[in-house]
Amino acid sequence: MQDTLGATTVGSLYQYDSTISSLAEGEYRLGTNTVSGYMDSTLGPGLGTHVLKLWFSYQDAITQGYPNTDALGSTYPNTNLGSPNSLTDLASSAPMAKVFTDPNFNTYILEAFEFCQKTTSGAWEGTEWRSTSGTTFNFGTDVQTCVYNDFYNLTTYLLKTYSGSGKTFVLQNWESDNALNPNQFNIVPSATETCINSAEANYPAAYCQTIANMQTWLTARWNGVNDARRDNETSTSNVTVAAAAEINRIPGWNTTGYPYPTALQLVIPSLHMDLYSCSCYHADLPPYLQTLGPLLQTVRSYIVTPSLGANSEPTLYGSNNFYIGEFGSPEDANYSNNQWTETSSRLQRYNVGEQVQEALANGVRWLMYWQVYTNGPLASSGNTIPATWLIRPPCNATDSANSWCTVSHTGQPAYTQTWNYLQNIMTQPTATYKNVYEAENFYATTTGTGTEADVADSNLTGAYGTHLSGAALNSTISYSVYVNTAGKYNLSVRVRTGPGQGYFGVLVNGASVGSTYNTYSAATGYQTFTIGTPSLPAGTNTVTLQVTGKDNASNGYDLVIDNISIAQ
Repeated sequence: MQDTLGATTVGSLYQYDSTISSLAEGEYRLGTNTVSGYMDSTLGPGLGTHVLKLWFSYQDAITQGYPNTDALGSTYPNTNLGSPNSLTDLASSAPMAKVFTDPNFNTYILEAFEFCQKTTSGAWEGTEWRSTSGTTFNFGTDVQTCVYNDFYNLTTYLLKTYSGSGKTFVLQNWESDNALNPNQFNIVPSATETCINSAEANYPAAYCQTIANMQTWLTARWNGVNDARRDNETSTSNVTVAAAAEINRIPGWNTTGYPYPTALQLVIPSLHMDLYSCSCYHADLPPYLQTLGPLLQTVRSYIVTPSLGANSEPTLYGSNNFYIGEFGSPEDANYSNNQWTETSSRLQRYNVGEQVQEALANGVRWLMYWQVYTNGPLASSGNTIPATWLIRPPCNATDSANSWCTVSHTGQPAYTQTWNYLQNIMTQPTATYKNVYEAENFYATTTGTGTEADVADSNLTGAYGTHLSGAALNSTISYSVYVNTAGKYNLSVRVRTGPGQGYFGVLVNGASVGSTYNTYSAATGYQTFTIGTPSLPAGTNTVTLQVTGKDNASNGYDLVIDNISIAQ
């Protein structure tokens, strides 16, 4: 899991230790800290991931000149990156070099933007390919050459500097759909606009030119990376630099109120990138089941995976070329009356658990959580915090927005339950989580007597389980699980046995499966029951555990569920 599941650090609105740079603080939080030796009096060991995502540009890399963002603050506050004039300068700056040599990490996903055009104020623009409302222009060969050179030189630098290190550097853009920003154009295209035939109704010339420019821009980036790999392959080894393109709108999923074709439809099929990323925020908080499986299948249907690249060279990753560059779930104050509570923290963890499960089951290469702190401010009204943080703000002088403490969070620890969940599974093999539904991370419903609660136990997978306490005969607890394809599945349930536990039976979509299972034991123990091979339709399925009785020696009917395994 440490090589697959990672997180981002960027644009933090607060720090716990203002004596170090925010870039270094994020690095320490996400690594193990065992190598650096860094600790502070407030927070303990880091997350333990080997995969780190950073913004890689000099200006405020969150906004990057693109609209539709509410981010505040600079890219890495309290961090001196010097005055770079190229991507290579930025990579060789002391703060970046420190992160790149950190032995905690083997993979760096970088939101990289070339240094090819400055605004009148002298800031780097990074959007020189984009038309504006009512205008068209060609993405000139001089700028294309600059883009190519910046990525060629950066790739050469990384390959030579980190040769033999085993490091991987992925250079991606940010959210192509938001970057295209079609709603800025005076002529609004329809959802079926193809930008192919100028005779089409509502043909938006500036918008279609922008799409063509984005294709050219991303291709120039890939060509720079690919040519540098070729030119340095005999002099470097055991280091990888790859180019990626990212989308954030998926046809049929998050296009409500978005009457435009997506980058996935108009840009991605023309590319030959090494990798493709999805910035995927496509689910509400529980009790709505996350259905990343079919969503990811939709994305893959648009990606062209040639056996050879544009220069007749083998592609780096073949069909295993897709990752989730951003995902998360907000601990939104709206769910708990403008307070951070155990409930809001648990709802966040439920949804994150479902997303991790579905992503791994669908074979993503990496899965990057957004993010360790937060870059999103309070909403303008209602004190709503749509924060996907793993560590909450400290509510002290380092709170640069000076607004977090307007929301009550008395008694809430700095670490969210999502942090604890991710940290607990970091050392687990990914195969464990492809078919195993951790009970504590999936929204459960109950009937009859009994209360569902988390139970901590290091002998349970993920270090937690679900306790149906105060149960009685016929009490039930149900979980929603999702399968991509219809068929027979091997179903098993792992439980904790003990002196207060009862019998249970299993129903799948309301039909009884298997027999009756006894979870009583005089001392605490752990047991996996093989239930059967029910036929499941594609989509959401309900697995219910029903209390059917108890052993004469048991002093209760409780159940402690560790996980539910569903595998073909």
